[in-house]
Parts: sequence; C-alpha cells; structure tokens
Amino acid sequence: MQNHSGFVDVESESGKGSTFTLYYPLPIGVTHQVDTAVKFQGEVRGGTETILFVEDEEMLTEVAVMMLKQNGYTVITAKNGEEGYERYAKNRDTIDLIISDVGMPIMSGEKMYELIKRLAPSVKIIFATGYIEPSVKDQLLKKGAEQFIQKPYEAPEFLRKVRDVLDKERN
Repeated sequence: MQNHSGFVDVESESGKGSTFTLYYPLPIGVTHQVDTAVKFQGEVRGGTETILFVEDEEMLTEVAVMMLKQNGYTVITAKNGEEGYERYAKNRDTIDLIISDVGMPIMSGEKMYELIKRLAPSVKIIFATGYIEPSVKDQLLKKGAEQFIQKPYEAPEFLRKVRDVLDKERN
C-alpha cells in the first residue's frame, strides 16, 4: 500500500469483527475524480457556511475538504478531538456545522462533541465512521447528533447530508 501512496483504514471491535478499507490515489493523468466532483455540484446545492471537519486520516480529510470547498463551503480542519475542540472554541461564532470522525487518537469525536455542547448546546454535528455499533449510534443520536456519514465518503450522499443538516439548522 505504501509503495503506491495508499493506506489501509482498519476499524475493529472486540467480539464484533473488523472492517478493512483500502485507499489508493488516482493514477497520474486520470481526471475522473475532478469530473465527478463537478458533476455533483449541479445535483446537490452547495453553500457558503463554515464547517469544522475533524478527522485523523489525512487522505480522507483531503477528499472531504475538496468536495466541500468545490461546493462553496469554508472549511476549518482538525486532526483529533482535542484540536477540534480548540478550533471550535476559537471560531464558534463562525462555525455552522461540525463533521467529525467518531474514533480518533488523543480525544474521540464523541468526547469532543460533549465538550463543545457545553459551549454551544445547539451545535450541529454529523459523525463519520466506517462502522458504528447500533447502540453507540443510538446513544449519539440521543445526545443530539444530527446525522451519520459512512466512510469512505460518496460525494452525493455526503453533500446532501451536509446541506440537509445546515438547512434544518435554519428552521
């Protein structure tokens, strides 16, 4: 994987199993990814809001940030929950939505969300994960999570959920 500039994302839970997701970059000269992103701009309405994107996997961050920026959003990134909390605290008046991985080193997305809710009880968040135990998902929904996005991100679903949560926030 490393020889091809790719990586493996592994999510595992004792007694439940493991999910392995393989990521490879597009070969040089292939423009399908750019063409696909342009195609989706017409299908899903973008916006001008600011999104805090919290993810420890650099390649996933790059893909998501590209999709969001191509659709007009401003993006602030963080590599873990602790950094996400700090970025939110500094920019809370401008951040309209948080998109966060659930499981990260240093501080989980769930813990970050709990801390941020103390600063801003009405904060909106979408959790991203490769797999989530149904009981954990229910618990996060009860705490106020708006949506869940499956990794790896598929542009139409990802952008639609972002727009849906932002629009719901305005109502």
